[in-house]
Amino acid sequence: MDSGAAKAAPKQEEVLNFLYMLPEDTDVRRLSEALDFMAEKAIEIWTEINLMELTLKGGAMTFEDLMPDMQGEADGKLLDELKVKQVYACDYEARDREEVRRIMEALTKKLGGFAASDTEDFRPFLQIGEL
Repeated sequence: MDSGAAKAAPKQEEVLNFLYMLPEDTDVRRLSEALDFMAEKAIEIWTEINLMELTLKGGAMTFEDLMPDMQGEADGKLLDELKVKQVYACDYEARDREEVRRIMEALTKKLGGFAASDTEDFRPFLQIGEL
């Protein structure tokens, strides 16, 4: 790599994350269908691993299925209390905040659910405007 290319490299963008918690077992195909305002080419899904990637202006937003990792008794009890059947880990670049808010407004309006913190007890729960 020449030094000119290194100088032109963009600075690292801040990556933000949250959990999207749904009241029903919801696969990425259903998530993608709820995003009918997005261009088809901006949505990639991998049904075999239940993963969705959205191409946004500043980068990508991912929805990664966390349910296989939440089989423990403590997680199961907490999810039951919250009436949650599906959890996705969502990552996005800070500069895409407005697009992410629009996406999450559409998803929660059409499919329900809520945003939560990626913490042991999922708190604090987040309002879409806080993303």
